[in-house]
Amino acid sequence: MKKNLFFFLSAFVLVPQLVKSQSFSNEIGAYVGPVAFYSDYGQRQNFDTNIGNVGFSIGLVHYMNFSYTSGYDIYSPLNYIKDHFKIRNELSYTNVNLQHFGEFVAPDKTSLFAQQLRGMRGESTVFSLGSSIEFYPFSIKDFESGGPKLSPHIGAGIHYSFYTPKAFSELGVLGDPAVTPEKFIDAFTNDSGSAISLVGSLGLRYKISPLEDILLQAKWQLFFSDFVDGLAPDETRFPENRANDWMFFINVGYIFYLEN
Repeated sequence: MKKNLFFFLSAFVLVPQLVKSQSFSNEIGAYVGPVAFYSDYGQRQNFDTNIGNVGFSIGLVHYMNFSYTSGYDIYSPLNYIKDHFKIRNELSYTNVNLQHFGEFVAPDKTSLFAQQLRGMRGESTVFSLGSSIEFYPFSIKDFESGGPKLSPHIGAGIHYSFYTPKAFSELGVLGDPAVTPEKFIDAFTNDSGSAISLVGSLGLRYKISPLEDILLQAKWQLFFSDFVDGLAPDETRFPENRANDWMFFINVGYIFYLEN
């Protein structure tokens, strides 16, 4: 355990040196898949919300692969990092339509608040650009040279995201007290903005040829902003809306290795 932690921490120190020396090969690819947006639309931890506020995402990826220069001394921190880490650079586009789900908008709820919630709609478009470090517990070199067909990995990184929200109501002009739930009066925006986000991933590659992989990946993206969906109620008055916006992706992709 201590050895793995040592190698993982060493990657953050040694990988920049590998990048600077340009001792890497390149992989390019693309992916597509559904994305669930967890925001101020809908009830927290509610099944209908989880499956209702779902959109789609597409992306382009570039990998920096250091394994082709890897030596045979597996106990060398540098060679271990070359054979177990990649850098992933990514550009993605996400679009999700949003509305309120859960017990507060159930058909048997007839209050003005319930009607106002049912009338609210939203949309969020997000462009993200960033990098991650991916860790492959099994040898990258073995995977590339005809060994195991499957190669799992985990990753973590930072993205910079540009978002464009759209909040409106089917009942009238959002902001009008007769149309807007109290918690969202003066707590919505249709202005574009930007935010830093943390990204984590868990994935699996399947090799279909020496230069081609199929990628299956789950990804989480947590924004340091609560306005990505266009809504941000006062969290001191409405603690159920205290969490920042975040998204969960399922990606299926294709990766191609560029020959040196």
